[in-house]
Amino acid sequence: MRKLDSKSPFFFPFFSLVAKQERLTGNLRSIMDQSIFRAYDIRGIYPTELNESDAKEIARGLIKMLAPKRVALGRDARLSAPVIQEALTEVFLESGVEVIDLGLIATDMSVFAAGVLDVDLVVMITASHNPKEWIGMKIGLRGGEPFGGEGEIQALADLIRRGDKRTLGATGVRKQRREKKDILSDWIKHVLTFVDPSVIKPLKLVVDAGNGVAGPIVQELIRHLPLKLIPLYFEPDGAFPHHLPNPIEPENTEDLRRRVIE
Repeated sequence: MRKLDSKSPFFFPFFSLVAKQERLTGNLRSIMDQSIFRAYDIRGIYPTELNESDAKEIARGLIKMLAPKRVALGRDARLSAPVIQEALTEVFLESGVEVIDLGLIATDMSVFAAGVLDVDLVVMITASHNPKEWIGMKIGLRGGEPFGGEGEIQALADLIRRGDKRTLGATGVRKQRREKKDILSDWIKHVLTFVDPSVIKPLKLVVDAGNGVAGPIVQELIRHLPLKLIPLYFEPDGAFPHHLPNPIEPENTEDLRRRVIE
């Protein structure tokens, strides 16, 4: 068999295929899809555009950029959200950063957490209304201040691209522990301060949660209001078996509209 060398016409195509495969599996850390860095969030298809290795680099970048001491992490119901959260957690803990695990929460609950918890940073693992293959992150700062919209995320991308790949905190830093915290009851108490339940008329309310995290949240909230709940698809399921989590598209509200008419 002929031995391939750097002058062989088959050499570079072969290694291009290897490089492509490594990029898909997250093994080539020098390559990160820059399209995931948007104006207001980080978002891409899992695992080809955004995976666990990328999440670790993003965590390292946030540490270099913001030097947080305590962070809170929450996630939506997407199937890839737990592994992305775990990747972020691993880097934060090994770098000496305390981690509060908020579990399954809504994005507005992550903003609430940034405002009321003693944390420097909140990372919400979510891809909002996008199809199930997508995953992403929304980042908030202490006090509920947003991270994004004024070039912060692009600055983070630039920092990651030109930074070294050494694991921060690998030497001389005491590894921290994670703490789990349920903020749902506190969030509901806060939301109820905006209304007077006594003036709300008894109504039948149909809610299509679309198998997202809203189901359990709405279920608990309605207990404090004079409303009769008719739930649709309240079980969190990141496969979104009934319809995509995008209510803007009419086909995704067909079941809801039909149930209201009934």
